[in-house]
Amino acid sequence: MTWGDAEYLWLLTLTPLVSILIILSNMFRKKRLARFLGQRYKDLSQSLERRRQVLYRCLALSLAFACICIALARPRWGYEWRTLERKGADIMVVVDVSKSMNAEDIKPNRLQRARREIIDLLSMLQGDRIGLLQFAGVGFVQCPLTLDYMAMELFLDSLGESMIPVPGSAIGNAIRLAHKSLMESATEGSVGKSIILITDGEDHESGPIQAAQDAASDGVRIYPIGIGSEGGAPIPDGDGGYVKDQSGRMVLSRLDEGTLEEIARITEGRYVRSTTGDLDLDIIYSQHIRKDLKPGNIGETREKVWHESFWIFAVAAMFILIFDFHIQGRRLSTEK
Repeated sequence: MTWGDAEYLWLLTLTPLVSILIILSNMFRKKRLARFLGQRYKDLSQSLERRRQVLYRCLALSLAFACICIALARPRWGYEWRTLERKGADIMVVVDVSKSMNAEDIKPNRLQRARREIIDLLSMLQGDRIGLLQFAGVGFVQCPLTLDYMAMELFLDSLGESMIPVPGSAIGNAIRLAHKSLMESATEGSVGKSIILITDGEDHESGPIQAAQDAASDGVRIYPIGIGSEGGAPIPDGDGGYVKDQSGRMVLSRLDEGTLEEIARITEGRYVRSTTGDLDLDIIYSQHIRKDLKPGNIGETREKVWHESFWIFAVAAMFILIFDFHIQGRRLSTEK
């Protein structure tokens, strides 16, 4: 036997409290009757019978409470394996890990904020396959399309520019690589394909517009997220200072929205501008990816389905309460 919500079992420790409350309630009731009836109370009361009734009620309500607690904990006996067909979209998350993504205009910095937002996205997925590609001067697929969201989260822990030996920011090359990975990983019947591109928009002549057009020809939609502030921010150099140009002036990383908006327009995606750290991945997923892309068959999975038995204890508690209500009704009728 296993438990679906074992955390509710601690409520069983409160079972004695039910009996205590019933006993206290009976004591207060006797005091009120004694005050009201005076000397006649002793003649009218039947102490032995009353004690038995209190004892029976303590047992009944305590047992009903225990059954309710056990039902809440969802006891399960036995299970069976079922083969389930998985339907969803293919989502490749493409993250810029160039030096400019270390700018701290968004706390703690652009890259770390993006990582946290992607982790939140994983909890929203509804059977979709997701992959991870990071890029700077070049890119590589860090996590191929997968249904294992826990594995994806582990890959996110190592997200950073230290993995990329070539500096720079080649958005076009990253889109081509993500596009290629989506097409090579496509399963029969898989329809929806999308790229979530998280970057500050700086590109070093890698042809992002042409790459977007090629992706659009295969039905791939791109949802760019421009991350950064309007005025730009200095780029940490890793030694406690900031990156400077040849003349010694501090280099500012500014958001290039024009290219990202054009990429979204070409692929019929949606551009989101993030200046506060909110990447709106929940909106992109729920209102666009799930609606714009037709879910396809992305494989089958076997799932262990437990036989829930909580209803046995729920029904037992109900009958105990009905019985107690009936007994109390008869007792009151007798007293009248």
